[in-house]
Amino acid sequence: GYPLDCFELWVTECEHCEETKIPHKNCKHFHRLTKADVIRDHTWRETPVGCVNHATVNLLGMDQMKRWAKEKGVPLYIWRLPACDQYSTELLQEIDNTKAQSIPELWGFFIKNFPVRITYNANLDAKVVNGTTESTLSSMSFGDDEEREEMRTTLESNNWRPGETIIIEPPYAVYIDIRNNSNFKRIPILVHKNERKRQKNVAVGKVAGNRNKTTVRVHSCGYTTELSGTPYAFQGTTLPKMIGDFTETTAPKLTMNTINVLATRVPNSVNFRYIGDPQHLKTI
Repeated sequence: GYPLDCFELWVTECEHCEETKIPHKNCKHFHRLTKADVIRDHTWRETPVGCVNHATVNLLGMDQMKRWAKEKGVPLYIWRLPACDQYSTELLQEIDNTKAQSIPELWGFFIKNFPVRITYNANLDAKVVNGTTESTLSSMSFGDDEEREEMRTTLESNNWRPGETIIIEPPYAVYIDIRNNSNFKRIPILVHKNERKRQKNVAVGKVAGNRNKTTVRVHSCGYTTELSGTPYAFQGTTLPKMIGDFTETTAPKLTMNTINVLATRVPNSVNFRYIGDPQHLKTI
């Protein structure tokens, strides 16, 4: 069953659980994630985090990838996502890699065996669609012989530290292993393939200089981290554990319904924790 018998339980058993104060000081429904939790059960470090704010999801996702790569002893490979139009191409050329790294949505990424969620309808016949989970990054392939040899040397080099971020040229394809119950599929996502369903707008803000229009359009890599997302991304799923980001925000606002979506992803309340600020994860 669900851990918190939804909205009515909070209202009837805990009059202090109001939308403006969740959780309150003496709340018995929710428990903050602590270092002791992680020591007792290391899987909390790889537990998905639900956030209402998209910008928080993106920044948290990048931090999670770096930490995951470091703990697994592998590097994090990233590349600039290709632009969809001439204006976006010109504007992105003005933004160097240092500034661009402050905007995670401008980058594709690869970490061996990292868990991801598919973000578009990649293969309807194979039922690999937007929202598909139980997927891990398998491998990358590159273009011509010279490029393949150059990247093979880079990827096989041991001149990197665990968790180090390495910027590479965009691969030709990324291969993803998808496990759905007893079924196994390995699908390629072609990085440069011009698919409208993979296009997305990215706000580049202050790093765009004096431009009037500060939004670019890029081809997404077709997947994102499974370890963070909005409540909408997790809706309808059942997870062994879940962490909710209860940081107070003005837009969008954290509501009882939002928390209900996150808290009911797990089979019982023991498997749900909250954080009060995404930075809290770095201290655990």
